[in-house]
Amino acid sequence: MELKELFLTAFEKIGMTTSLGQQLWNRVAERARRSLSNSEEPGQRLLEELRRDEGSDLQSRWEPELCINMIRVPITTNYAALRKLLKVVSREWMVEFVERGGLAVLLEALERLGSCPGPPDGPPRAPLGMEKTISQLRVVECIREVMNSAAGLSFLLDHAEYVHQLVNENDKKIQ
Repeated sequence: MELKELFLTAFEKIGMTTSLGQQLWNRVAERARRSLSNSEEPGQRLLEELRRDEGSDLQSRWEPELCINMIRVPITTNYAALRKLLKVVSREWMVEFVERGGLAVLLEALERLGSCPGPPDGPPRAPLGMEKTISQLRVVECIREVMNSAAGLSFLLDHAEYVHQLVNENDKKIQ
């Protein structure tokens, strides 16, 4: 049974007329269609707001925790949007971003995007697809923006495990 039929059957059971149930169903369906058509991925929305240059209000709407959750979804647009935001954020915003695990999430993404499973003694890894390669580049750009900030560099130097992770990831790429 389809969702619409279940909806109408439920209305009949509570004593509503079929025509009223149909009207309500049409309203619900229309709202759902509008919601889906108006929804954009968060990275796309952030890029649009950055294009409009909405100033410091941007940092209050795009809090570090929201951005960290956004980049957990491996979409190239999310990484590109974060990179642009990282260029304009305050020192306080950057400190909160790295302290809440933003750098760790970026390093995990880089590792995930760079890994191509295969047998250890098998043939060389297959080349990355174009989308994965572009995403990997965007993540590296984000990491570079973090490291170019005084707050990000200070955090990185205080947490040697991230330096080791960066070096180890780089060694994997060279081999």
